[in-house]
Amino acid sequence: MEVAQIAMDQTTEAGLDKKVRFAPFVPEHMGLKAGKYNCIYSREAMCHLEDKEVLIDQAERALIPGGHLLLFDYILPDTGEQSPELETWAETEDTPTHLITSKEFTTMLQDRHFAILTQEDVTGDYYRLILDGWTECVRTIKKMKILGELNDRFILNFLDEAGRWGHLASVLKSGHLRYLRVHAMKSLS
Repeated sequence: MEVAQIAMDQTTEAGLDKKVRFAPFVPEHMGLKAGKYNCIYSREAMCHLEDKEVLIDQAERALIPGGHLLLFDYILPDTGEQSPELETWAETEDTPTHLITSKEFTTMLQDRHFAILTQEDVTGDYYRLILDGWTECVRTIKKMKILGELNDRFILNFLDEAGRWGHLASVLKSGHLRYLRVHAMKSLS
């Protein structure tokens, strides 16, 4: 069953179906009006799209001339190598990954007349955010002294989530996965 359908079913059960609507994300049918947006932001979406050009084409069409595109996403290292560590991480993701290199990102954007204002590998910063976030999470749980009060379902979900983030941190640290920040501007003409 689709995630959007599950969300709608839960919304209906809660009596909120008249107030909240969920829909699956389909890049080909985003419904963005042409030339209406100053900025489009995408975080960790491109890595899950097999046809990334569809999303870039939609963004290019929707942005005003001089509009900005901000992307944060996972990419392959410059070698394009897909390591066993990377495959292990990809298996922990909820949706399949289709990774490209930084150079492939650049080419895709430049082919659509985007000027690349910033393209930066921020893997180290992202890795530190992950470690700091989980350190603070564990510290908070210990402070709250609620470990004995947590139910089994919470603990299993927490451990599953910690495992997923652990795989991500490991593959980022190894260099087999990179985290890219891109700020591009649509051509003025």
